[in-house]
Amino acid sequence: MGWSLQVRTVRDRGRSHGYRLRALASALEISRPLGFSATWTYLELRLGVDPEAPEFLEPAIDALADERVRSRAALRRHVDLRLAAKEEGRRQPVADGATPHRPLRWHGDERRGAGVLLGSLLDRPETQDLNARQESAAVLDLATRLARRLDAAEPRTVALDAGDRASLQAALVGARRDARPPRGPDAMPAYLRARTTQLLLEQILIAVDGAPPLGEPLTFVATPAGPPAGR
Repeated sequence: MGWSLQVRTVRDRGRSHGYRLRALASALEISRPLGFSATWTYLELRLGVDPEAPEFLEPAIDALADERVRSRAALRRHVDLRLAAKEEGRRQPVADGATPHRPLRWHGDERRGAGVLLGSLLDRPETQDLNARQESAAVLDLATRLARRLDAAEPRTVALDAGDRASLQAALVGARRDARPPRGPDAMPAYLRARTTQLLLEQILIAVDGAPPLGEPLTFVATPAGPPAGR
C-alpha cells in the first residue's frame, strides 16, 4: 500500500492502536530517510515519547511527512540545478557531489539526524573492524564523540581545526578510492571497511558543517573555484 494510505491510517483514531502502529512502520519503510532502524530511533529521540504509546503515532507521522515534503522539494531543486548546469555546458554532475538522498540525512534536522545515524553505524559489527587500521580508528573515535554530542534533544557539535579537516579529507578520498565494487570474495573485507568509513565520514561532515549544498562536492576542505566545464 502507498504512502498516502499509510498516513491516513496512522491518523485514523477509529482504528486500533496496533493497526495504526503497523501503518506507521509501513510508512517508515517507504520513507526511511536515515534507514529504517535509525529513522525509528530518531523519532523516539525527537518526540521523547514511548513508541508503544498512542501519543507517539500522530507526531511521528507528522514528522515523517514534513521530512518527505522537504526531501521532495530538494529533489526538485536538484533537477533544476542539473538542467541549468547542462544549459551552461556542464553535462556531467560534480564528482562526489551531494544529491537529495546522498549522503543520507533528515532534511530540516540534518545535524541531529547525523548524530543518530552515526550511533546506528557504530553499532554495526563491521564498524568495529575499523579499529585495526590507525587512520580508520581515528575516524571511529571522532564519530563516537560526535554521536554522543548529537544524539540528544539539544544537539551539540564539535569544531575542527585545519589539521583535523585535512586528515578527514584524506581519509574520505582513500575510502572513496577503496569503496569500489570488489572483485572476488578476498576483496570483500577491504571493501566493507572502506564503505563503512565513507558512510561514517559523510555523517561526520553533516554533523560538523550541516546540510551539504546540492550538487557541491562532499568535502572537509574548501575547494578552489574553477571555470565551468565545457567553457
